[in-house]
Amino acid sequence: MTSVPGGDTNWATSKTGYVTLNDVYFRTAASTSAGSYGFLAKNTAVTVTGENGNFYKVTYAGRNGYVMKTYITFTAPSVTSAPGGDTNWATPQTGYITMNDVYFRTAPSTSSGSYGMLSKGTAVTVTGENGNFYKVSYAGRSGYVMKTLVSATKPSDASSGTNWATSKTGYITMNETNFRMAASTSSGIYRQLAKNTIVTVTGESGDFYKVNYNGVSGYVMRTYVTFTNPNGGGYSSTTTERLDWFNGGKNVFQRGDTFQMKDCYTGKVINCYIQSAGNHLDAEPLTASDTSILLGVYGGSCSYVRRPVLVKYNGHVYAGSIYCEPHGDQVITNNNFEGQFCIHFYGSKTHGTAVVDSDHQSCVSTAMGYTW
Repeated sequence: MTSVPGGDTNWATSKTGYVTLNDVYFRTAASTSAGSYGFLAKNTAVTVTGENGNFYKVTYAGRNGYVMKTYITFTAPSVTSAPGGDTNWATPQTGYITMNDVYFRTAPSTSSGSYGMLSKGTAVTVTGENGNFYKVSYAGRSGYVMKTLVSATKPSDASSGTNWATSKTGYITMNETNFRMAASTSSGIYRQLAKNTIVTVTGESGDFYKVNYNGVSGYVMRTYVTFTNPNGGGYSSTTTERLDWFNGGKNVFQRGDTFQMKDCYTGKVINCYIQSAGNHLDAEPLTASDTSILLGVYGGSCSYVRRPVLVKYNGHVYAGSIYCEPHGDQVITNNNFEGQFCIHFYGSKTHGTAVVDSDHQSCVSTAMGYTW
């Protein structure tokens, strides 16, 4: 996580702003590499209290954070009728689920699929309506919940478990452990966590621990959390691991997170941003300085030549292979790198031909002989 030089400029008078896109990060600091409280839906109203570089300082749902200026407007959106019968509200409202195991559906129909189930007392952002359903945003996803199961008042007997006075550091004990939205095996899943992933345990609810990971609060079954540091059991954060990409490896990485990458031959370290994890990992240099270092290990210019690297992420070090020719989509616009670059791991495949590249795999094998 990096900080932005210059600090906040606090305005004398706050303004009401509105989010212009769905799934916009509500970040904990004025940086694209900062953690986030979650995502904001299009047309969400926030209170803008200042600015910091490319970010507005905003207050939403009792939290102070930051949203990129690009995604905020000060013109209130009008109520619009969207394709499919949705009526989008000008001002979203907070609603609460009134029963346990309520379907969070992908479409406004009792026969539609669902993202998972929501527990009683779960807070959702209601952004509109469609027939018997409210259109809601929850955990970065837009979906639908029946109107009869949403209330403007939080149920008095809703319980999110016991919150501890002092949090503890926990460690995940198995690969592909579900990090859930609620303390239920039928709830939705934010993502899957890898073995030895570090989480902050803040409380408990039945068979689940309430945990915080990467700025998101959720639940993990007690069975899969230990409070004993695995470093004492032979695991070392500097041990180079072979990450089997299609055998749980791709689930290790979370879009929007940052990591460090070390060039095996020069020892140079580059800070990177995770863009996606498909056939392999797509990433971007985090800053212009990181781009300069990346180009430096290639002699000053981009290249398709494969190089062995080490990827340090969430307390683990993985053997990888890169080429640095920029291509495809770009998220960070001020890093002097017009696109993304590829990082391959054991068994990963190329973009277009979807084959395992022997040169990349050779570099992965070479990287296994290096340590951080």
